[in-house]
Amino acid sequence: MNSWKTIHDGTFAELRSRYQLSAVDLKHPFPERPWRMLGLLKFDGEAYCTERFVRALFLKTSVAGTSARSLLLCPRIEFNFPVFSNETIVMGRQVLFLVDVQQAFPAPARGMSGLFDDLHAIRSRYPELLLNPAVVRGEIARSFSPAAVYVKLDPKRDVRAGELLQQYLARYLEALDAALPVEDGLLTCARQAFDDYANLVIEHDPAMRFLRRMFGNAGARERAYDMFFGK
Repeated sequence: MNSWKTIHDGTFAELRSRYQLSAVDLKHPFPERPWRMLGLLKFDGEAYCTERFVRALFLKTSVAGTSARSLLLCPRIEFNFPVFSNETIVMGRQVLFLVDVQQAFPAPARGMSGLFDDLHAIRSRYPELLLNPAVVRGEIARSFSPAAVYVKLDPKRDVRAGELLQQYLARYLEALDAALPVEDGLLTCARQAFDDYANLVIEHDPAMRFLRRMFGNAGARERAYDMFFGK
């Protein structure tokens, strides 16, 4: 399990090598131990912003033998760019692993086909990681791209999963660094696409059910908008 606990070390190093990371003062600072969970759950993490990202969020949770590591990279609205997401949940001898570049509501002039073609090519080099796909249900499925990797893994595949994550990340950051801010006429469309994606996550992501259990409905929504989207 130790290797899964450090899965985002390479991501942090890559971000730090490319950007100036500024720590974010969240409305509810980490760590938190929700009273609703009787102190059994540790909810911790780090949140940053950069010249390209409104949020670079690293979350760590652990409770009752389950450990999760979550990553969300949310670009600033003016770049009109998809969100990078990785979720790794270790449950005993099984790992639930997600990595995706999500653009559920593409605004005009994104031109992302080249990026997604490259992600497909990367994914094709890891057939052993795709043998046991996880099922996406409900409205949140609209946030998943055709390049999504959402699978159940043997923990022994941690090295290969980490390699795939870093290759997705490198291609994503390369594309983001080449992106120019949208023209003023498209900024309204970009803002609407950003808001629609944020609202879809807040209303339908399974992780929100977990946050509601910990912090109640209002507390979960406030934390999610702040942590994930800087709103």
